[in-house]
Amino acid sequence: MSSTTTSKPKTKRTLLAAALAGTIATTVAAGVMVAQAGSAEAGTLTSVQRYGITLDPLQSVALPNMSCPAGTYLYNVNYSPGRLVPHGVQVVENGDVGVTISGATKAAIQPKGLPLGVSVYDGTEGSASATNWSLFPRAVAIILVCTTNPNSAVYEDLYGAWS
Repeated sequence: MSSTTTSKPKTKRTLLAAALAGTIATTVAAGVMVAQAGSAEAGTLTSVQRYGITLDPLQSVALPNMSCPAGTYLYNVNYSPGRLVPHGVQVVENGDVGVTISGATKAAIQPKGLPLGVSVYDGTEGSASATNWSLFPRAVAIILVCTTNPNSAVYEDLYGAWS
């Protein structure tokens, strides 16, 4: 007598979710490895996933305020070209998800040695949302790339000291 096993066929949705999960995990891992090997000018870079969700078709969600770990600041590089998000914010998604983050927060404790009128930012704030414009579920992850070097951080320069 022989035994047979049957397995449930994988749906397209299951395969898409698995593919995206692998893509996001690889992107985050690669980002952390590359970031940790940053140049001395950049300081030590850390990639931190602060939000992740799978959105249903045509679903929109408000995003929470997110911040870098203590003592680090948003890295002043555009990781999401074409999106309305602050520099230092990376959006990873598998298509048709719009993400908008309207602002960044000044670090509560500013580092010493900055020129007069210069403030650095360490997180996001304000109106923020993610919308799935697809007719299929889509996953999205929000990653903050943070630096220990305030000279490489997203900043506000009231008097043009760094201009």
